[in-house]
Amino acid sequence: MSLPGSLESYFQQVVDGAGHSQVARFMETHILHLNAFLARADTYTEKLRDQRRIFSHTDRGICWRSASVVPGRHPRRWRFDRAGNIVCRVLHGCEGPLCYEYDHRTPWSQGGRSDSGNCDVLQTALNRWKSNQQAQHISDALLRRHSRSLSRPLSEAELDVIEYVIYGDILRPDGQRLTELPVLSRTEGPKDHPETVPRVSAKPSTTRHPCGIM
Repeated sequence: MSLPGSLESYFQQVVDGAGHSQVARFMETHILHLNAFLARADTYTEKLRDQRRIFSHTDRGICWRSASVVPGRHPRRWRFDRAGNIVCRVLHGCEGPLCYEYDHRTPWSQGGRSDSGNCDVLQTALNRWKSNQQAQHISDALLRRHSRSLSRPLSEAELDVIEYVIYGDILRPDGQRLTELPVLSRTEGPKDHPETVPRVSAKPSTTRHPCGIM
């Protein structure tokens, strides 16, 4: 941003016509101050633009709720990213296969806006790979090909363990909250004497929580 040419020319004419009078000094001083103010305004505007690269809390919430639901898991805690990778809500910004970031579907550098309409939940490693690509549009198939995947899909019991370790409980889609970890099925044990194998069931909380989506 700079002083409009016509206005600066007018001020300069006043200065030239007044010579070394007080009016001239007054105008010179104010031209300098005005240019300094406009320079600071440019810096502030650019800073605001950089801040808008980050999605707001509201936009992030909408973006998460727009992602596909994982069957059998509470949607507040688990979702599928754009490429079909399962991710956990609290694992934001880390590097593992269950971690994710909020991605600009149309890149910021190419004019994409930082709002919920241009936001995708995307596995962290995949988002980092995507940010290094030059193409404006990357297909979902290509994203799946470059996903950081596990050697096999996680079972419901394994997801229970992960959720319990992270949250300290397990939240079912109907709002039931399990405060103890269900026992995993044994792969080895005394087959001839099943009565010797301890069986512990999940202990539900006495309070049922409605399925509220954050």
